Amino acid sequence: MKLANLFIDLVVSGKINDISMPNIPFPTMGGKVFWNELAECDGWRLQKNMLTGHCRILNPDDIRVAWGGEDALMRLFQRLNK
Repeated sequence: MKLANLFIDLVVSGKINDISMPNIPFPTMGGKVFWNELAECDGWRLQKNMLTGHCRILNPDDIRVAWGGEDALMRLFQRLNK
């Protein structure tokens, strides 16, 4: 519960925008409902959650490989696709 509260505090304060959070690779359903596609390259996708504003990177198999703030994930996505 403490981690959930920390995440909510980061989102509300806007401080999450420039950080990448610890990640456990986790299968997703591909983001068909609550996610907007920000970028795509060779099957890799950067998505932003419509409700919380946090972002995630999915590999071509819809496995979440990173999540966090938009600025941090945009930089990571660009590095992954060089």
